[in-house]
Amino acid sequence: VVTASGESTVRVWCGRSAEVKYVLNPMSAAGPSAVVSLSSSNSNGGENHSDMGRNIHTVIPLHTPANTMIIVPRGPKAYLVTCSGIIIRLFENESVITADKDKTSGGGGHKGDFVAATVSPSNKWLYAVTDGGSCLCFDVASGKVEQMIRDFAYETVGGKPNIEVSGVTHHPLKGMIAAYSSSHALKRGLLTVWK
Repeated sequence: VVTASGESTVRVWCGRSAEVKYVLNPMSAAGPSAVVSLSSSNSNGGENHSDMGRNIHTVIPLHTPANTMIIVPRGPKAYLVTCSGIIIRLFENESVITADKDKTSGGGGHKGDFVAATVSPSNKWLYAVTDGGSCLCFDVASGKVEQMIRDFAYETVGGKPNIEVSGVTHHPLKGMIAAYSSSHALKRGLLTVWK
């Protein structure tokens, strides 16, 4: 059993004893291990305080590779991690890095924190939606961006500006994803299906 939290950690629980086996925080990892502690009693040891407050909104268990999961915090990086806390791969929004170098004083810069994510049923593709409105399609095996839909959020929320996508999911049998928003600025939530 795996749970995520708003305190930047993921807990891996023993299904039989209901005890915490690992507390993970990939954002604070200095090396290949995301393990913060081996029990819930020492969950703050070694954490990087600059990443505190970045909630982890999505944890996706994968069947290929076995015993792995994708951890997606609100930030420009997502992580492919084993259940024992070893970071295998990093999924990065490269446009955030280049936009930070190209910022002008007049604009607010490019937004690039991931706000929603899902994987295809084959575990081949990771779809990550940014707060800037784009959807990045990553190859899970390589970690590279294969495709980007720039106006994903704008089209998903019916052309309304400055509204974030709340979630995204993949159809279990077909090559379609659905995105939705439940912003208070909308009178009702919207669901958009993408082929």
